Amino acid sequence: MCLKYELYLSSRFIRDGKNKLSIVSVLAIIGIALSVCAIIVTMSLMNGFRDELTERILGINAHVTVLGGSEGLANYLDLLDEIRSNPLIAYAAPIINSEGMLIRGKNAGGVMIKGMRIHDLMQKSDISNNMYGRIFEEDSKNDIIVGYAMASRLDADVGDKVKVISPRLTAHSISMIPQIDSYRIVGVFHSGSYEYDNGAIFMSLTAAQDHVGYDDTVSGIEINAVNKENAGTTILELIQSISREHGISLRFMDWIQSNELFLKSLKMERSVMFLILFLMLTVASFGITTVLTLLIENKKDNIAIMKTMGMNNISIMRIFVIAGFFIGLSGMVIGVISGLLLSFSIHGIHNFIDKLFGIKLFNPAIYFLSDLPVIVYAGDILFTIAITTCVIILASLYPAVYASKLESAIVLRDKV
Repeated sequence: MCLKYELYLSSRFIRDGKNKLSIVSVLAIIGIALSVCAIIVTMSLMNGFRDELTERILGINAHVTVLGGSEGLANYLDLLDEIRSNPLIAYAAPIINSEGMLIRGKNAGGVMIKGMRIHDLMQKSDISNNMYGRIFEEDSKNDIIVGYAMASRLDADVGDKVKVISPRLTAHSISMIPQIDSYRIVGVFHSGSYEYDNGAIFMSLTAAQDHVGYDDTVSGIEINAVNKENAGTTILELIQSISREHGISLRFMDWIQSNELFLKSLKMERSVMFLILFLMLTVASFGITTVLTLLIENKKDNIAIMKTMGMNNISIMRIFVIAGFFIGLSGMVIGVISGLLLSFSIHGIHNFIDKLFGIKLFNPAIYFLSDLPVIVYAGDILFTIAITTCVIILASLYPAVYASKLESAIVLRDKV
């Protein structure tokens, strides 16, 4: 009965004489709603970036790459058979990795040269399923496929001739000399990762071996585990076992190590963005404190009369905590709903702004993705609700304590 009476008084206090929410209460609700909406939309975008980038990285790169020395990895076919015989391995393929420059006329761009066998490249669905033209032949030594962004930079297309220049150390030289070979573009891929679309070319394994100067060796072996979460541990144990058995020293690098700085920066960016938005929510919560403080100043005589009639300090505190929580809860519900609606419609809004102003808000050259990914996690929504609830309660406590400590005798004396 007591709580019901406190709820009734709280609802009466936050409304004006016309039985409507006061303007300051509405402004406080809007502040909380905007903050919660911003947190949900930002976290959804960050989730989308992280998951999409991870998928794109693993769609092109292997979980782990076993590396040879400066002269490459010899006897790779025997190692390949042994690696593939492990039931925990889903994919293993030899690869040539080198750096170079792609030139057509006066246009040029730096590239990562990747040499692969055709059936291994076909398993990289982000490449093979998203291209036009064709894949190079297995024994072809003059065909390559390039990313759409690199093709655009060079003003090139399927059928055009290009030159690839790479540094090469020969048996009769003591320093690197440029190796220049001509190739024909037979396919253009669109992986969805701008970093690869603008900086990677693929050619047959034999063509890459000739270009780099590897005879019967490769740069390494790409390996995918059945379970990507435990890929590093699974493949590390396998490589250590092979190294001991054959008496050779093998190095390896997993996808997390290869992209360590990028993944750390992405995690830090997410944390910093959440901190900024949390501070924004905290500032918005001051609106609740302001509303309650003004309310208490206007209702001092009512509070004094209630205390004179026997209402204790705890009940007075509860009245104003409930009032503050109602204001904050209204803002939080509006913010969650608007945040979810905005997250799910962000693609349409993005396209509308692009067309309306003729600008590119989401530049793939900066964000490494050609689309705007959004993923909403229930855990993030619940965490946002929990944090917002705590902030609302804390913002309501000070005014509530202040109201409970008012001396009714002094208040009523000043009114006389």
